[in-house]
Amino acid sequence: MSDQQSERQWLEAHEDRFRSVVNNVVEGIVTIDVRGAIQTFNPAAERIFGYKAQEVIGHNVNILMPEPDHAAHDRYLHNYLKTGEKKIIGIGREVQGKRKDGSIFPLYLAVGEFQTKEGRFFTGVLRDITDQKRMENELRERADRLAEVDRQKDDFLAMLAHELRNHLAPLRNGLHIVMAPSVPPAQLKKVREIMQRQVQHLTRHVDDLLDVSRIARKKILLVKERLNLTALVRACADDARSNLETGGVILEVRVPEQPLWVHGDSTRLSQAIGNLLSNASKFTDPGGRVTLELTEMPGGRKARINVRDTGIGMERPMLSRAFENYAQADHTRDRNRGGLGLGLALSKALVELHDGSIRAESEGIGRGSTFIIELPLLTEHKAMEKTTASTPVSPRSRRILLIEDNLDAAESLRLVLEFAGHQVEVAFSGQSGLEIARNVGPEIVLCDIGLPGGMDGYAVARAFKVDPRLKDTPIIALTGYAQEEDQRRASEAGFALHLVKPVDPEQLERTVAQMP
Repeated sequence: MSDQQSERQWLEAHEDRFRSVVNNVVEGIVTIDVRGAIQTFNPAAERIFGYKAQEVIGHNVNILMPEPDHAAHDRYLHNYLKTGEKKIIGIGREVQGKRKDGSIFPLYLAVGEFQTKEGRFFTGVLRDITDQKRMENELRERADRLAEVDRQKDDFLAMLAHELRNHLAPLRNGLHIVMAPSVPPAQLKKVREIMQRQVQHLTRHVDDLLDVSRIARKKILLVKERLNLTALVRACADDARSNLETGGVILEVRVPEQPLWVHGDSTRLSQAIGNLLSNASKFTDPGGRVTLELTEMPGGRKARINVRDTGIGMERPMLSRAFENYAQADHTRDRNRGGLGLGLALSKALVELHDGSIRAESEGIGRGSTFIIELPLLTEHKAMEKTTASTPVSPRSRRILLIEDNLDAAESLRLVLEFAGHQVEVAFSGQSGLEIARNVGPEIVLCDIGLPGGMDGYAVARAFKVDPRLKDTPIIALTGYAQEEDQRRASEAGFALHLVKPVDPEQLERTVAQMP
């Protein structure tokens, strides 16, 4: 075999290997000449663009580009051939491609130049980056959402700190006055009323936070019964009247004479309506008016509750966000009306748990707002109103054992109970509580759950139930653990009742009085 034949065979084998590489790489390879005509189009390019090679070879490469890029590509190629000025030769960049079906998609393109005896050519190595761009967009959107959540968290924490300080300040001032000597009775009465209101506000903030968490985890439990919505709305108005009138706002109530019956949880529906009235109070200036109205909708299938105010109103973008957690219409210092931005979100969730709906309406800033609740009525419309008769309980002195490791909580509660006429023994751990109980034989035990020393409240309750001397003694959980799971565990451990801190002293006194 001559050297010339050997060289030819080597070239043919080399060309076969090169063609095999080009045909099997995952990147598309497209070669064009100086006129822009496609010369080669490998199988990967066919998969990317949807064309067969024979459909595009000889055609201008513009067939693979969206229309707006045609002229720009032609100008660039002409200018490069004329001046040698290059912008994309030898480097990669992101461009747009156009498939046979007309769809536009993102491409990563690297262009190289080579020359043969037949002339100059340009080879584009390209990769479809649709999935990559989609993932980048998803990551960017996720990062934006996380940044927004982080911003909301910071705003909420700042708002929470602001609200807590607003309530703690009058409490501290009130304590200073209460501790001063010779305080006039009228001033002392006023201070006590202020402190009571602030404690109620703080308690409500904590309850709202817990309720939002419960609803988010679908852990909220409704106790539904046949409910007279007319009576409930009147009661909500009575509860809110004092707060509204203190702020110089007039409350107008319009309810029908006849009862409207729904199947609902009275506590949760009262909370939903109360939040709307509280919101109206915050955003209505003195001299304004809040109207609470209950009507039966045409057809008798639904009841409608309107809470209308003459307050600052809302712009249209805020109407769609009003029921989001932590949403506030105005964050500026001079217009902040207080609150954690949870009340409306809670109202929406609670109404929807009753198969109802809620929406907000406003004609704009300065035009007031209206919140509308619609609830399904019971079909037995003329059912007799359910009444419960309570047997009055005469207060009497009880022997009470209080097991509480927080010294201030224990001492303050002991004073409350002794003021009500009870005899109180205090233990600061579960073990000491058991020992005192065996010695004094209490009639009632109030026990914290989170006790130190390896014996928590659940263990105390279980120990009571297996002790013949204590097994019939009612034990009441008095705790900050307020989840439904906590209530279930308390019941299983042997607690007769589960009261959540801070307990209303009047509620505690009623509970103690009603215990056997």
